[in-house]
Amino acid sequence: MGAKILGFIERITLARLLLLLSALSLVIAVALILAFSGIVRDRAMHDLAREEARQTSMLVFHSLNSAMRKGWGKQDIKEAIGRLNSTMPGLSIHAYRGEIVERQFGEMPGERAAIAADPDLAVTLRDGKEAMLFPDDGQSIRYLYPVLAGKECLECHTQSHVGAVHGVIDITYPTNNIKVSFSYVINSIVGYALFVIVLVFAILFFKLRQMVVAPIINLVGVMQKITHEMDFSHRVGNHHVIAELHHLSDYFNRLLGTVQEYNSRLEEMSTRDPLTGLYNRRKFEEFVEYEIIRSERNRNTFSVIMVDLDNFKFINDTYGHPTGDMLLKELSALLADCLRKGDVLARLGGDEFVLLLPQTTAENGLLVAHKLHQTLGAEEFELPVGKVRVTASFSLVSYPEDGTTKESIYASMDVVLYKAKKRGKNQVLTADSEQDRTMMEVFRQGDFLRNAMREDRIEAFLQPIVEMRTGDVVAYESLARIRDGDAYITAGEFIQGDRAKPPAYQNVLQPFCAQLCRFRMDALHSRPGAAAGALLQQRGAGNHRARGAAAHEPGEGHHRRAAVEQNFVRAGRFRQRFLLVHVPEISCRGLREN
Repeated sequence: MGAKILGFIERITLARLLLLLSALSLVIAVALILAFSGIVRDRAMHDLAREEARQTSMLVFHSLNSAMRKGWGKQDIKEAIGRLNSTMPGLSIHAYRGEIVERQFGEMPGERAAIAADPDLAVTLRDGKEAMLFPDDGQSIRYLYPVLAGKECLECHTQSHVGAVHGVIDITYPTNNIKVSFSYVINSIVGYALFVIVLVFAILFFKLRQMVVAPIINLVGVMQKITHEMDFSHRVGNHHVIAELHHLSDYFNRLLGTVQEYNSRLEEMSTRDPLTGLYNRRKFEEFVEYEIIRSERNRNTFSVIMVDLDNFKFINDTYGHPTGDMLLKELSALLADCLRKGDVLARLGGDEFVLLLPQTTAENGLLVAHKLHQTLGAEEFELPVGKVRVTASFSLVSYPEDGTTKESIYASMDVVLYKAKKRGKNQVLTADSEQDRTMMEVFRQGDFLRNAMREDRIEAFLQPIVEMRTGDVVAYESLARIRDGDAYITAGEFIQGDRAKPPAYQNVLQPFCAQLCRFRMDALHSRPGAAAGALLQQRGAGNHRARGAAAHEPGEGHHRRAAVEQNFVRAGRFRQRFLLVHVPEISCRGLREN
C-alpha cells in the first residue's frame, strides 16, 4: 500500500496536486473553524449567562430591598422569593443572609446548615466575590451574587459597615435555552463561512488550473508533438498573466527557433554538397530508393544519367584546386539549367555528377543525355585563368532494364561509365549488349561479396571426408556460404570468373579456423607427430600457386606445426576445401593467427 501511495505521489499531475492541496486546505480550515466556533460559543455563553444572572440577581435584590423597606418580615420575604420561583419556570432563586444580618435580626430556620453544606456559598459569603458555577456537567448555571452593604443600608443595619457582606443571592437555571440560541447563531455563521470558503477554494482551484496547469499542459503537448513528428515549427502560446509562465513560454519558443535553425542547417549540410549546393550522394540514394518504390507500385520506369568529367585531374594540377572548384560550380549551374521540373541533380563526389529522371524511358533519357553532352561541348567556362572547355563521359541506365535495386543501378552506371572511358571518353553510352549485362551482374555480385565480408556474414561449413575401406574420417571439407537472413547462399552463386581474389579466401579461412576450434580435439583421429593441412582449390585453366606455412616449435604449450597449402587460379568456379589429417594439441589461438 505504501509503495502504491508513493508511486501515486511520484506520478501525480499538477491538476491533481492542486485539487489535493485544495481539499486538504479546506479540511484543515473547516476543522479550525469548528474548533474556534466551539471555543467562541462557550465563552460567549458564559459571558451572557453571567450578565443575565447578574441582572436577575440585581432585580431580585432590589425587589427584596423594597420589601424590607416597607417593613416586610422574614415570612413575607420568603413568600416573595417563592413567587419569583413560580413565575420563572426552571429558575431557582435562594437568598442567604450573612453573619452581620443574622446577629442583628436573628437566624432563619435551616439557613446555617445549608451554608455549612455548600462550600462555594460559604466562600462567597466570606470573601464577597461573585462566582459562576456549572454543575451537572454544564447542564445548568449557578450564579452566586454577594450583596454588599452600602451607605443607605446602614440606616437599618446599624451594626454593619460599608462593604460588609449582608448576604448572597443564589440563582440556578438550565443552559439549554442559551445553548440552543447560541448554537443556532454559531452554526449559521459557521455554515455561511464554510460555504464562502468552499466557494473561494473552488474558484481558486479552477483559476489556478486555467492560469498554471493549462499552460503547462499545452507546453507538454507541444513537446510531445515535436518528439513524435520531429517538427520544430510548433510554438507555445504566450498569452499568460503569470510572469514566470510568460517567460517560460517565451524562452521555450526562442529555444525552438534556435533548434529549428540549427536543425535546418544540419539538414542542409547532411543533404547538400557544400561546394556546389547540389544534393549529395546520401540524399540522392534516398531519392533513388523512393523512385524505385513508386515505379514498382505504378509500373513506371525512370532513367539515371551519370556524368564524369574527362581529364579533370589535369585542370586541378595545371590551374590549381580553387580553379577546379570554380569549374565544378559552373558545371553544376549548367546542368541544373538543362533539367526539367521534378528531375534531381546531385554530386556524388569529385568530378562525378548524377541525374535522376523520374517517369522517363530509356529512349527519352538518351535524348536528355545527348542534349547535356552537346550543351557541355559547346560551353566555354569563364575562369580566372581564361576560357576553358571541358568534356565528360555520360552513362545512361534505366529501371527496370538495368537494375531493380539501388545497388544494381549503381553497378550498372559504373559498368557503362567504365565502357565509355575505355572507348575514348567524351561520349554517351548505354548498356546495349549482353556483355554489358553480364558485366553488370559481376559488379553486383562483387558488391554483394564485399558487403558480406564487411558485415562478417561469410561462414564455413565442415563436411567430413570418409575413407571407404575403413569408414574412418580422414579429412574435412570446408564449404564457404554467405548468410543472407535465414538462408545461406553457396559460393557458386556469389563468386564467378576472376572476381574471387585472395582476400576472399582469407575471409573464408578465418571462419574455418573458428569452426575447427569448436570441435573437440579428442574427437579427431590422432597420430603423434602429424600435422594439419588445408587445400584451397579452384578448377579451370591457369594456375597461380602460393604456399604459406606457420610453425610452432614444441615448447611450453606443446604446439605442433600446422602447414597451409593454397592454390589459386584466375578462371573457373571457386571452391574451397580444407583437408585435415591430424590436429594434436594445436592451439586454437595459434591456428587462427596463422
